[in-house]
Amino acid sequence: MQKNKAGYHLDFQLNLVANGFNATGLTGIVVKVKKDGAPESTGAGGVSEISDGGYTYIVPQSETDADQVSWAMTHPEAITQRVNIFPVTSEDELAKVIKSDELTRHVQGTINSQTDVEVTATRV
Repeated sequence: MQKNKAGYHLDFQLNLVANGFNATGLTGIVVKVKKDGAPESTGAGGVSEISDGGYTYIVPQSETDADQVSWAMTHPEAITQRVNIFPVTSEDELAKVIKSDELTRHVQGTINSQTDVEVTATRV
């Protein structure tokens, strides 16, 4: 994910609290966003179901303008899912993250230098 850029979708899976099954057909999913350690606020993007309890969140540009962004996807009947992303500042940095043969070196170098890297965590 590139900083301060629109057009990203975050895909996530929701499972029911009651039995762990795919949470299909949910409405009223609330997305909370937290940027650079600030308090959470309600996300401004839209949520739609893909299929089988999978959903997508359309990320507005204003939510990518940070060094670290955390989204929490919540619903009273579902287990909350969180995604943390560290947006990169340029297309060159984004290309480094995408190339699978350089991913490990880039992530380790980034951790050591404390610069930007994209990280996605999915709970299955």
